[in-house]
Amino acid sequence: MRAFHCRPDGSAPAHWLDAMHRHRHRIFVDLLGWRALARPDGRDIDAFDDGRAHYIIVTDEGGAYRASARLLPTEGPHMLSEAFADFVDGPVPQGPAIFEWTRHAPGDPDWPAAVNEAARLALHIGILEFALRAGITAFTALLEAGLARRARGYGWDCTPLGLPRAYAEGEAIAVANPVRAAHL
Repeated sequence: MRAFHCRPDGSAPAHWLDAMHRHRHRIFVDLLGWRALARPDGRDIDAFDDGRAHYIIVTDEGGAYRASARLLPTEGPHMLSEAFADFVDGPVPQGPAIFEWTRHAPGDPDWPAAVNEAARLALHIGILEFALRAGITAFTALLEAGLARRARGYGWDCTPLGLPRAYAEGEAIAVANPVRAAHL
């Protein structure tokens, strides 16, 4: 598996971006039931998939899409500041070295476990390598409460930014995670 840093500016193969948006729709709408994201074209694209977005896309050895995440600079509008600020007790962390990690889609339940695990590992390594190259010192994220516990199990230092809160499809918590080379 290989991870690639891509932008929505045409520098990435169009079929990778299309596969990413379709996979996100499958994961977040079809499997997790996030109906607010449903689109007739079967692609998850929102206002934050703009020119500021950074994507980490993982492909297998044959070039087929396997996983992705979206990273957003926090100096401008991002999901936590615009849509989920009520999940944060106090000001939403923002700054040139803080990015929001969102639309985390590491694999697919229909794929073999070994493929998903390899894709997840490649995605996390790709995100960390990009962060270290770009001078990112922390990520913020809104995580499903259960995912926050798993992230800690993977060695992430998830610092809660507020208490878990219910939303239409479950319970989530806003967190901040420092970026450390040791996470690699």
